[in-house]
Amino acid sequence: MAWRGLSVLAALQDGPKLTRQLAAVLEMSSAKTHANLITLVARGLVRSREGCHQLTREGLEILAAGQEVKSGPGMGKAVTHHRSTLRAQAWRAMRIREVFSLNDLMLLLCDGEEKDAASNLGGYIRALAAAGYLASMRRQHDGRHGERWRLTLAGNTGPDAPAWNKARGLVIDQNTGKTFAIGQRRFAAKR
Repeated sequence: MAWRGLSVLAALQDGPKLTRQLAAVLEMSSAKTHANLITLVARGLVRSREGCHQLTREGLEILAAGQEVKSGPGMGKAVTHHRSTLRAQAWRAMRIREVFSLNDLMLLLCDGEEKDAASNLGGYIRALAAAGYLASMRRQHDGRHGERWRLTLAGNTGPDAPAWNKARGLVIDQNTGKTFAIGQRRFAAKR
């Protein structure tokens, strides 16, 4: 199926249309038009209700700028599911343990083969804390890498580890689909 997102946006420029009206204007089948609309709605560029579609403010801005709309995953929003990564293992350990520190996770999960595990896990812990998944247990601090953390009840969203996109400053919850913008702070382990 050919992706024609920008054409769909242009066809909606003069006002709301039904799916069949869009299909006729674009000379596409209703099924292909609907498939294009699903992606545009997911991107927040089109609002659909009961088969009637119209541009959102973001859709109008994209159309005015003449930006190409691609059908692939949005920048920084594609999350791969790997159960054997250090962060995925750490997430499972956080869900099991009541209170933990970076040292606890490193002793439990690391065998010495990981590259810069302290920085990786320390940054992940701080990113999860910034997104509201973890609460610091400040009174139980026992030195280097000893700050204690606990997973909040609201933060325990499911078995899949939240993904931290360091470059974009995002934490993406694979269980709920929510995205948390935490900014591009320095989340390396405190030494």
